[in-house]
Amino acid sequence: MKSWPRTLGRLTLLATLVLAAALWGGTADAAPARQSGPLVCSWTSLPPLLRQGVYFSAAAYDSGNHTAWFYGGVNQTGQVANTLTALDLSNADPSKASASEPATDGARSQRYGAAGAYRSAGDASALFFIGGAAEDGQGKNDLQMLTIKDAAWRKVNPQGGKQRLFSAAVYIPVHDVILVQGGTRACPLDDSSRQSGDCEADNLGSQFLTFDPMTDEMRWINGPAGGPQNLMGSSLVYDGRAKRVLAFGGSRDNNLAENRVFELDVSDPDLSKASWRALTTDGLPPKARYFHSAAYDANRNMLVVQGGVAQAGLGRSENVLDDTWGLDLTPNPPAWVDLDADFRDLVGAAMVYAPRINRPVMLGGRARFKDRSDTQTTFRDPNGLECGAAPTPTREPTRTVVDPGQPKVCDYLARRVPAAVINDAIANASSVRGFGEPLNPGVPPGPTNPLKTYLGLQNPAVPYHPLFNGVAYKAGCP
Repeated sequence: MKSWPRTLGRLTLLATLVLAAALWGGTADAAPARQSGPLVCSWTSLPPLLRQGVYFSAAAYDSGNHTAWFYGGVNQTGQVANTLTALDLSNADPSKASASEPATDGARSQRYGAAGAYRSAGDASALFFIGGAAEDGQGKNDLQMLTIKDAAWRKVNPQGGKQRLFSAAVYIPVHDVILVQGGTRACPLDDSSRQSGDCEADNLGSQFLTFDPMTDEMRWINGPAGGPQNLMGSSLVYDGRAKRVLAFGGSRDNNLAENRVFELDVSDPDLSKASWRALTTDGLPPKARYFHSAAYDANRNMLVVQGGVAQAGLGRSENVLDDTWGLDLTPNPPAWVDLDADFRDLVGAAMVYAPRINRPVMLGGRARFKDRSDTQTTFRDPNGLECGAAPTPTREPTRTVVDPGQPKVCDYLARRVPAAVINDAIANASSVRGFGEPLNPGVPPGPTNPLKTYLGLQNPAVPYHPLFNGVAYKAGCP
């Protein structure tokens, strides 16, 4: 039995992967933060640098110990990994985040594209990694679990499981079940190994992983039909306030993507009554995408979405996105918001929400696919999405407009300036230097700060010259 760090003791609540993105539901009674103006967001790097960058990893979040877990994926040379990384986010100061690869008992398989979830169940609390593929690109129907108490891996095949890769999963605490949906049966990373139908979504439907209340025996049961079940590379999030699951994005054919949002209402005590429906949203939606990362921001009651593939994934024509969007769930209908936090082109990154530092945290992923290259660009640095309200513009003070009245001519001017010049300056006073301005421009006009309405020479001590000493309006005459 291995000894776990202090922060990996008793665990509470959940988080889950969506394709490669972990989504935490938060608590049902916490009030979302309200903003006084538009959000201003940016991705900022957190200090720990991981040993290697991977993409298509699975993720889950332990909210009790504020630790995010990332499992498996593909490294920059295309090798499938079985790395397990713990990102400690327990300190409220983001600069104190730290990463480690804790020792565990038992063997774990090399996997990419698995779906991850965390279940809180006392001594039986565990991380669950569902399906995924090894080097051959064939989706698995097994389930790898890591129990936190004894740090031990176990591979199980609950009754009713399906072969899945690039599916999405989320834990639903009000029913103590894990929901998994969508995916494909096979998707080799090497396109020369792909057969007809590979990397296309299969009709795998939605399933619940249930736990016997007496024996904790696991079993898969079929979930509701419809919704995002025929999609791969989508994302799921559990909204604890509304007791619902939200699904976003995905692709049917690894070419064209979706940007619809589906809702699964799980508020009824009878889980069999849960059903998918398309969620109506307001505002301009983000571009359709799959293989993106996403998380539920419990502080702002918002689904956050970043990056992903817009079209033609896993090949030379891959169209990759770098934008960040939020679906504000507070208004009815929920409203899409462009968070204006463009970051980097990212495919297959993982995201969790870290409540201690009040921000989504994203890890891993790769840049746009490089054709005819033995290596891909992967990223090892975690980044947090920091948001705040835009500053309220300072209102300009209201300026009082004072009528300067009729222009006047100083007596000496007629003897020193041509009459035509004087007449023109009177007829077009507003175009002559100084007219109507207060003597002291920084102070409101008044008895002690008169307006300039008297026409004279710019310098009365010097003879008139049309270029070098013309006429101007002043506050009085000499």
